[in-house]
Amino acid sequence: MNSLINQKLPESQFKTLSSNRIDTFPTSVLFDGKKIFVIGGVGAFTPICTKQHLPDFIPYAKQLKDEKIIDEVFCICVTDPFVLSAWAKSLGLTDEIIMLTDTNAEFTKKIGLNIDLSDLGLGIRSTRFAMLVEDSVITLLNVEKQPQDINTTSKANISRWFSI
Repeated sequence: MNSLINQKLPESQFKTLSSNRIDTFPTSVLFDGKKIFVIGGVGAFTPICTKQHLPDFIPYAKQLKDEKIIDEVFCICVTDPFVLSAWAKSLGLTDEIIMLTDTNAEFTKKIGLNIDLSDLGLGIRSTRFAMLVEDSVITLLNVEKQPQDINTTSKANISRWFSI
């Protein structure tokens, strides 16, 4: 996956649910001119994402933003905006992490981080990854070998990127 380093993000569409309305945002609007930390999740409400991976980043995301180290933290999942919104609420998220739906795995496929989990009833999903994007260019990327792993994408490993 090191081939993605220094590559510009492909143009894709992400969806969010706010005030019972689905909004669509292109990659350029979300990433151009900004420093963004991205968490790639395998799936909303999956045990590892819900109990281990994302919760570790919630207070850390606030710290990164408060100290102006990054502009935003995004969590991208292949699912629908209703499920992602419900998951965010169940985790107590407010604005620490912005949840973005990659509805048809468009973005995930374009960057080659898709995985077929049909044997588990999940279909095409994102593998677990952590990415730093500066002005729409991938500057750092860690990808787990297996979707159940939290090694290279753990908060402990990722915190080395930011030196705080």
